Amino acid sequence: MKYALSLLFPVILLMTACDQTELSIYQYAAVVTPLTLNSPHQATGSVTFTHTMLVPGTKEVCDSVACGTQWANVCGYVDQCNDVTPPPVCTIVDRVRKCSQGLPQNVCNVVKQCHEQTVTKYCQTNCKTVSTTYPVQQYTYSAVTLNILGASAETSDMQLEFASRMTDVFRLAYSDPSTRPEGSSDIFNQLQANDQSVLILRSQQYQLVPGQQAFFNLPSNFQPGDPIILTVQVQINDSENPYSAVGATAELPSLQTQ
Repeated sequence: MKYALSLLFPVILLMTACDQTELSIYQYAAVVTPLTLNSPHQATGSVTFTHTMLVPGTKEVCDSVACGTQWANVCGYVDQCNDVTPPPVCTIVDRVRKCSQGLPQNVCNVVKQCHEQTVTKYCQTNCKTVSTTYPVQQYTYSAVTLNILGASAETSDMQLEFASRMTDVFRLAYSDPSTRPEGSSDIFNQLQANDQSVLILRSQQYQLVPGQQAFFNLPSNFQPGDPIILTVQVQINDSENPYSAVGATAELPSLQTQ
């Protein structure tokens, strides 16, 4: 049976039941991969790598020279100001209606003005074809598989997100609690300062077993397109906080290469 889950937290580290502050996870990591729960024991996703190649080609180049004049419609914006007298202000005092006239006010608006004028005309000459290069992007997809140990067959409420290549914003939030989103300290306290990858779980039933830095290890010969395997252990969630996290020092390579 496949559980159709969508990650409900476009927030990072994270949103508690009483804290509705939204803060995107994408500013904390260069790579963010939502994982789809296919069964209580496995979730999957993918990471896209982009390689930019320069391919040979040609283009036409010409010299631009003045070759006379031509008429052109030239437009600009100017302030147009006028004295405007506001309508009188009237009040009723002792059943007598009295009105007073306001003072004129200078009101300005920006208006577009156009006119015809002669401008220099430019012509192309000495055109020739030269060699050049053009960038072409090549996309490679690596499948992400998360193996989940310790969950029962009835589990269906797990929502997971894998992040890697943590940014300076994450480092700052880790070292300076005053910069963290309200209610997120429980998540940061489960991580380490040198974590380069993070797995986040949202579940009322389960929480990630702390201290699983080995949940993510990347082979030294990893190439874009190779599978990415994650393995975590979960345990019964005995707290009211649905969020838990584990970190690892391993990280994915850059998604953008040339």
